[in-house]
Amino acid sequence: MQAPALVPCECSNSAATATPAPSGTSGLVSLTGYCPHSTKHAVSGLDGLCSSFTLRARLRRHATSSRIAVCGARVFGDPSIVTEETEAGVRTARWTGLVLCNRAGCPVCAAAKVRRFHQQVLRTLGAGGWWQHVTFTVGHHAGEHWGAVYDRALAGLRSLSHGAAGRVVGGCIQATIRATETTNGGNGWHVHFHVLWQISRPLLDAEKRLVAEQWAASTGAAVDRGAWFGALFHCLTETDRAQAAHYLSKLALELAGVGKDAHPGHQNMGEIFRAAGEGAPWAVARVQQYQRETRGKRLYQLDRRATQLHDAAPELPEAKVVASWVTPIDRLEFRALAHGERTDPVACYLPLEVAARSRGDPTDAVLDTLYDLALHSGGG
Repeated sequence: MQAPALVPCECSNSAATATPAPSGTSGLVSLTGYCPHSTKHAVSGLDGLCSSFTLRARLRRHATSSRIAVCGARVFGDPSIVTEETEAGVRTARWTGLVLCNRAGCPVCAAAKVRRFHQQVLRTLGAGGWWQHVTFTVGHHAGEHWGAVYDRALAGLRSLSHGAAGRVVGGCIQATIRATETTNGGNGWHVHFHVLWQISRPLLDAEKRLVAEQWAASTGAAVDRGAWFGALFHCLTETDRAQAAHYLSKLALELAGVGKDAHPGHQNMGEIFRAAGEGAPWAVARVQQYQRETRGKRLYQLDRRATQLHDAAPELPEAKVVASWVTPIDRLEFRALAHGERTDPVACYLPLEVAARSRGDPTDAVLDTLYDLALHSGGG
């Protein structure tokens, strides 16, 4: 039986649908849609956290491994809620002592991984220099597994260090940062890479064409669709760094359910997670395949040279914590809370919200919330 033909990418990040930056404007104009000034707090804020916890609770029954199924519902030590307040009066709260899966297929852990990546990118860009944003896509067809599309794209990216492209532009590329984004549509999985190259000088049009041709030859992508050269910028300002880093880590917003929706006709992973949580069979099948095939994959990566830039760059300023509280939670109470999540998906999240919104010592408010949840779940 003949394999289905690969369909040239028609997705929102392909060269055919990309809107070039107007002449005379900053190259970062192409990194719009996720302005750091309007959404930089969304994932770490309560709305994103609530959505992540809700999705995780609803997807437990569909998990492909016990590790994902019990993420955040088992303890390895004494569970507690740590609440911190900064000089600006902003409070955050988090669980400690819980077993986490750290998998891309988990809405809570995946968003946390991308947030860490965001901080790594911000610090790395602090090294300065010229940076070139490139989006790499490959053809794909309905029914093709996520892993097959990812492997073809990764092989294409590695091929650029060899051959004509490697000889011509290899010496110009000084470091690489890569983020993997996934959407799904009528032509199956659209796995594409957002790449930031630190370059010694701006690339010539002929060099960009060479990269696009070699990428197409390696992956089967169309020359005018496979490699799109976007923003070229020099990290001179904090705004430049923030906008570039935020664009590469936009998946955290989508996984948390507070980012923008995918291109019409496609769904990002946050949309697929939400549909699976509501029981849609097509979405459940996609989530399960994504959980199986992303295991062990490095979806967000700084290469060795970028890691060296990161380590040598100044540490990012952190908001000064002026007060903190630790609220110990009895193990039996936590087990009852985790059990209550089966009927109330936000059960494990609500104590965090209460702690973050409290004034003064949050202990009494958190314990009262646990008591109320126990009563409503029939535990009283």
